[in-house]
Amino acid sequence: MLHQGEDIERGASGSTAGQDGVEEALAKAAALITFAARNHQYHRDGAERLPTPHARRHAARLLVSTTTTSLRCTAPPPGAEFAELVDLVAALPGRGVRVELLCTVKHLAEPVRGTLLSTMDNGVAVRVRASARPSPHLLIADGADAVLASGTEAVLVRAPAVLAGLSAFFASTWAEATDLGEHARLSDRSLGALGARVLCALVAGHTDDAAARELGMSVRTYRRHVADIMRELDVTSRFAAGARAAALGLFPTERCAP
Repeated sequence: MLHQGEDIERGASGSTAGQDGVEEALAKAAALITFAARNHQYHRDGAERLPTPHARRHAARLLVSTTTTSLRCTAPPPGAEFAELVDLVAALPGRGVRVELLCTVKHLAEPVRGTLLSTMDNGVAVRVRASARPSPHLLIADGADAVLASGTEAVLVRAPAVLAGLSAFFASTWAEATDLGEHARLSDRSLGALGARVLCALVAGHTDDAAARELGMSVRTYRRHVADIMRELDVTSRFAAGARAAALGLFPTERCAP
């Protein structure tokens, strides 16, 4: 009879490219966290539970500091842990380590966005992209060790088959994300909550009068917001603004139905 950890590894070895592979990797990530949280055979199954935020952050610092070839990571939620991760990445010596950091739009408000942009220019081979969808916090160091966190649970992963599944998930999400440079000219006017609501009104096809009423502002103010956002997105039509904003992940499209 297979142990649960063996089930997880066997599933990971069958990961495929595309949406099925992404969904499979996400399911395995959730299963791995559950397994590590409820069982005590961590080392045998290639997963070690990190029971406290301190333990998770210590493991993350160790992975970053000992990386020799590549570091691939999805950012934790904005806050102290994310700021620490950015500092760790920025402090990496220029020793040929390739860094891929995946954020969401929520991470791109100032001053964090400026810090990320400067990190990309500090001589370290750092690439930053923004994804339209949130992902579990994940660090993969040299393809050999990973820290995976979701909510209050976190594990240190060493099992090669599970690492392969997590790497496939990261690669698929990375491919769909947009380079940070695409967001460089945007201000909080476009990246903030109000900008998202204005863009949703555009996508939903509301008239200016209806959108202004819904947003609690005058039609003139609403139109000024629309014009400012179009200028920042470098588009000449409202339709193009909605399409461009969706591509950059500036608003949750599922909330913008007519």
